[in-house]
Amino acid sequence: MSNRISHIFNLLGPSFTVDTACSSSVYALHQALNAIKAGDCDSAIIASANLVLSPELHIGAAKSGVLSPTGASHTFDISADGYGRAEGISAIHVKRLSAAIRDGNPVRAVIRGSAVNA
Repeated sequence: MSNRISHIFNLLGPSFTVDTACSSSVYALHQALNAIKAGDCDSAIIASANLVLSPELHIGAAKSGVLSPTGASHTFDISADGYGRAEGISAIHVKRLSAAIRDGNPVRAVIRGSAVNA
């Protein structure tokens, strides 16, 4: 999928899929930041998706009692009573802060203490 997306949008450079179960997105971000730091690329797009393609995991989670009866997750909240399973897709574009400012890109967040310094 990652290579098809790169082809459709004419993106250049490496394109690969990361699967480390629950940490895939964070590890992909780590890889992207290291590539920018090493000078392998100037920017990177990190995308993630979760699709619930069959009911088996949901049924197992429901039977084990880990799902929230409200269907919502209340992370780090006193009202936390389980988690809510869902589908979702996200993507972020990262580059050096100095390059984003120079290029007039809107800066939505800054990753500090990472492999990439401004």
